[in-house]
Amino acid sequence: MNSTHRFSNTFIVWLCAALVLFLALPGIFDLFKPHYYTSHDGEGHVIRMEEFYRALKDGQFPVRWSKRLYYGYGYPFFNFNYPSVYYMGVPFMAAGFSAEDAMKAVTIATYLLSGLCMYAYLVKKMRPQFALLGSLLYLYAPYRMLVIYVRGSVAESIAFLFPPLLLWGVEAVVEGKKKAVLLTSLIIGFLGVSHNISALLLFGMYHSYLILYSGWKRSLHGFLRGLGAFGVGIAIAAFFFVPALAEKKYTFLDQTIARDYPDHFVEIAQLVKSGWGFGGSVAGPDDGLSFNLGWVHLAGVVLSLLTLAYILRQKDARGRQTLPLTLFLLAVFIGSVFFMMPISRPLWDYVPLLPFVQFPWRFIMLTVLALSILLPLSLQQLTDVLHLKWSWLFVGVLVSIVFYFAKDQWYINQSLIARVPETESLEGTTTWADEQATQWFQPKPKRVPDQRVEIVQKGAVDIEMWKTGEHRYSVASLQDTTVIENTMYYPGWRVWVDGKEVEVRYMDTDVPGRLVFSIPAGSHQVLSRLTEPSLRFAADMVSLISLGGVMIALCIPSMKFSKKKR
Repeated sequence: MNSTHRFSNTFIVWLCAALVLFLALPGIFDLFKPHYYTSHDGEGHVIRMEEFYRALKDGQFPVRWSKRLYYGYGYPFFNFNYPSVYYMGVPFMAAGFSAEDAMKAVTIATYLLSGLCMYAYLVKKMRPQFALLGSLLYLYAPYRMLVIYVRGSVAESIAFLFPPLLLWGVEAVVEGKKKAVLLTSLIIGFLGVSHNISALLLFGMYHSYLILYSGWKRSLHGFLRGLGAFGVGIAIAAFFFVPALAEKKYTFLDQTIARDYPDHFVEIAQLVKSGWGFGGSVAGPDDGLSFNLGWVHLAGVVLSLLTLAYILRQKDARGRQTLPLTLFLLAVFIGSVFFMMPISRPLWDYVPLLPFVQFPWRFIMLTVLALSILLPLSLQQLTDVLHLKWSWLFVGVLVSIVFYFAKDQWYINQSLIARVPETESLEGTTTWADEQATQWFQPKPKRVPDQRVEIVQKGAVDIEMWKTGEHRYSVASLQDTTVIENTMYYPGWRVWVDGKEVEVRYMDTDVPGRLVFSIPAGSHQVLSRLTEPSLRFAADMVSLISLGGVMIALCIPSMKFSKKKR
């Protein structure tokens, strides 16, 4: 009888997991249509995917540079922005997918996986039908649809993989579960290279929950293990994080996106306002896109407060098991709404790094997590307290209501053929303010240069190779001359003439920000290459050693087990 009951429970658990995948399909059905679609960032992602793949094929690793952007002068986009989305797209590109199909494939795969991650986390805390409900609330939150179909932010969509994994990581680390520190460090490391702004928000959430949960469990060792996992995770992501933070001073990042937030606060009415749009975010309440949190989702807050009052009053033992999570998620919801409101402006003005969130409404990401868990959690507690049967019926009704509202949101606006030009130069940078160009390059270019390499005195140039991070060419001149390579200088670019390194005058007053150097009369072989300076190289080594150490530590027990079996 017991074995039959266990089999039945296991079957239901797996059935609900399959239902998560099946019921997620309407939300991404439009992504299976031919071509790409109009959105705020989508076409930029397609161009970057193509540039990333070209750079990787050219032998650049880790990828930091695009050779065709910025009118062909090159642009360090991947040194500052979420590389994992493009690394994930590489297998699809290698399999013959176009860049636009690779981006859609990554979006589809990670969307489905995020639902499974949420389900795997919730099913340990509640019955499968309620875990199913929470997963679908997570997948069909209006902001999830907005990120995919309005904003077209593939990287931010990927970031939704991590919130449930981080909650699991905190609990597992504090409770001392086997391999929890190692697995949590991998989660943090992958998040660190997935979406900069989401990582900033979610790292704050991780530490807040770590403090609460370790305090609840009265486990100082658990808290220290959590800090250790975070430290190792940051080390894994060091190859990206360290250069991005250390080298932003060479660019316009501090002068652009870090100053956007004053125009993008929302009013409380916008969080419950119906309607859907594909426009942009503007100053004031008349944004062209919706910030609705979801009517069904918001019901979880009311229900949670009611069940929380009951648990505290009746001292319900089962309810107290999930009390830390409930309290934390309510705090996350309230705090997130606060940071979206103009009343939080003083904190935005003075808290370090907070302005780099750019848009205060990005805190909706945290409300999605909180509301998706609060409703099923409190609904299960309510059904238990009232001894209500037919919980499947309640879940079915709520899922139907969620689908009813989501059906007007899970579609593309217009189809778009987002083919990347095959030309050697692309006019834009795919970032709205060209904020990752170096401050030395002045003024901004307005057209593609006539030649890749120019000579001040008369002479000839023969280009032999022009890869993403390596250029080879010969220069011949009858007299000493100055060579101007029309590549934007970025720390790490070095030049060798006939095998001997020469000084790069990137601050030349006539053509600032380019690779400018002198050569004597005669014929010479020139090599310019983007290298890894000492800081980047050290960060690369830290990431490699940290990731290798974690993977080895994860595999060692399995290796011992296999040896014993033989």
